[in-house]
Amino acid sequence: AEDTAEDAEMLQLEHDIKLIKKALKQNPNIKLLVFDPLPEFIGGDHNSSAEVRSALMPLTKVAQEFDIAVKAICHQNKKQGLSAVQTIAGSGGFSQVARTILAVLNDPEDDDKTGTRRRVMVVAKSNNGGQNEAQAYRLKSTGNDRVRIEWLPEIFDIDAEELIKRSRQQDDGRRNTIKRDAATDDLERIIAAGALESKEIDHRMREAGHSGYQIRQARSELGLVKVARERNTDPWKYDLPAGQAGTFSVDNWTG
Repeated sequence: AEDTAEDAEMLQLEHDIKLIKKALKQNPNIKLLVFDPLPEFIGGDHNSSAEVRSALMPLTKVAQEFDIAVKAICHQNKKQGLSAVQTIAGSGGFSQVARTILAVLNDPEDDDKTGTRRRVMVVAKSNNGGQNEAQAYRLKSTGNDRVRIEWLPEIFDIDAEELIKRSRQQDDGRRNTIKRDAATDDLERIIAAGALESKEIDHRMREAGHSGYQIRQARSELGLVKVARERNTDPWKYDLPAGQAGTFSVDNWTG
């Protein structure tokens, strides 16, 4: 088609379905349409099932009329306790219209934390059978900042609901660990110059972007202790335990 990439990004299914049909008629060799991400091509309320279905149903009719496949990318929301199809962000209309839904997740059985960790693509919904079938893959660097997918050969059966639950629990745990470690490092850096009052510690840590829970975790991790006061009226200050104070300097902190 003659449309530029910028024009394509501005396309809205509610209003431009005729343009899609025109492009398909002019280019009969087209067999696949890809929308990435699909919500960007819908002008209505993404959380309204009626509006989402109203935008997508004409597209399904076009796919049937021209005998083409439509692939749509949707992001997952972060809510816990949802079924596999409910994890699609936005209205349930996205999953209701789709004939097949493939969920892509980090493999909870793989302890690799790098970009090459094993991932799993599992059939979360299929009107043609084969639900809960899965295949794993890794991302491999080919140089020049490019990667390719390396599919692992085995196709196996796995419960999509259980896989999503376990994968999210592992990811949440990893994110919490990273946040806790960052808060601990920042607190050690902040207090390295000398003991501070509790309010001052909280103030500086919040300025560094840490929540109250992360600050408490960091305090516990470092085992901060009260420093003896010269007068009973002096506020309490906190420092690193004996033997640790002064071992961490701003000069050797790399952030």
